[in-house]
Amino acid sequence: MSSPRSESPFALEYISTPSASPVPRSPTRRGFSPLLQSPLRSPTPEPRRSASVEHHSRSHSPANEPPIGEYLVPEEELVPAFSESPAIRLLYLQTVIGSIFGSRTVLQASETLTDVLDVLELAGNLPNPGANRYIAPARTLITAKRRLGLDADQYIERRPICTVCYKFYSMDEIEHMEIPDCIEEGCKGFVYREKRMADNTMKRIPAKIHCYSSLVKSISRFLLRSDFVKNLRDTSEDYHRTQVVRSEHDLLHDVHDGEAWTQMEAGLKREIGANGIIQDVEQYHGSRKPLVKCDVGLNMTFNLDWFGITDNRPHSTGALYGCFNNLHRSVRYLPRNIYLAMTIPGPKEPSLDQMNYLLTPLVEDLKCLYTGIA
Repeated sequence: MSSPRSESPFALEYISTPSASPVPRSPTRRGFSPLLQSPLRSPTPEPRRSASVEHHSRSHSPANEPPIGEYLVPEEELVPAFSESPAIRLLYLQTVIGSIFGSRTVLQASETLTDVLDVLELAGNLPNPGANRYIAPARTLITAKRRLGLDADQYIERRPICTVCYKFYSMDEIEHMEIPDCIEEGCKGFVYREKRMADNTMKRIPAKIHCYSSLVKSISRFLLRSDFVKNLRDTSEDYHRTQVVRSEHDLLHDVHDGEAWTQMEAGLKREIGANGIIQDVEQYHGSRKPLVKCDVGLNMTFNLDWFGITDNRPHSTGALYGCFNNLHRSVRYLPRNIYLAMTIPGPKEPSLDQMNYLLTPLVEDLKCLYTGIA
């Protein structure tokens, strides 16, 4: 049986900083750059921009239009596939598309890629291995994805955990453990298994893996999408609008019409006093302010649910995912706008103590965003 779904709104602030070079601004957000590469570093010079983006740049004019060459992306910033011939790049794209949309298995896609490369080699259309800067063509699906910069696995953290209590162990800790047993008191689980490799050496393999996608990095990727940015509501007027006294008969059309929408604050940190009282205090003097008044104040709702993945025997696997309440409700729950934080391994639903271990990386990201980052 699946557990009842639990929902918890969490407010966080995401602040963009002005850069020295002109950066296009969103027409619906104040002080936000859709070209921000990462929340932890300043934006890099933007690549070639479309006319619609240039229209919103405050410094765009024919007088200061840079030469065309300045729009070109430096070679070192391109994905590896651009170091190969256009025919090879097209083959990589067709292989990946066939796997994603054509329902081909990994083995079938890799075999197709290898077959076409063999034909190109016989036709003399592959680069000479003795040529300068020769790059051997990819012959597997996963390598083709990496060459194209489409490997989503690079954004997923695979965290080794105990098979029973779900305590996290780093690979360095696993390599230095004397026995595979979990070190938590009273836990009967184990952390790794040993596998004999082809060279007859023994390798330690994590016994259980917990997959997590960083919230900070995920928000960075969301904000790089122009369609995501355009659908973010401008909340600058919400604070004054919701201060109007409502009657019990007023209709609420969305979460933004509720009183709690403007009561969430950012720029805070949580402290636990000596008497055990928990309170939120300012990160620094004057940092406390309503979330709706932040340049990019994102409000999220997290959902936790379990589902069965097998028919013949009970096996319950969970997922923790979040939606952005700032998005217009018509696109808020589209799969491309949902943040999948983690999958929760089965076969049973975890206990409270196990969930505390699993939620640790997400809590650390939320604490970081709650104080606001530039």
